[in-house]
Amino acid sequence: MKYTVTLSFTEEADSPSTAVMQAFQEMCHLVANPCRGQNIAVVEWIQEDTGKPVSESMTLDEGIIKTEPLRLAQILGFRHILWVGGK
Repeated sequence: MKYTVTLSFTEEADSPSTAVMQAFQEMCHLVANPCRGQNIAVVEWIQEDTGKPVSESMTLDEGIIKTEPLRLAQILGFRHILWVGGK
């Protein structure tokens, strides 16, 4: 199934180029820290059985924890603690 994931940035800036640069910097910050703040992703897809468009909103950490909880723990720095605690 094909999904479209959209992150939106609203920026106050002096020009469109400056707004793009600020949004890029924010996106880089999100890559390094996906769980900070309420960063909402909108996911859209076409339901196969009905052919109707469907959308769902979720925070980035919700999406990560549902699919790869160990990756989220690694991003947050907990994976090392879990590994050390298990020895």
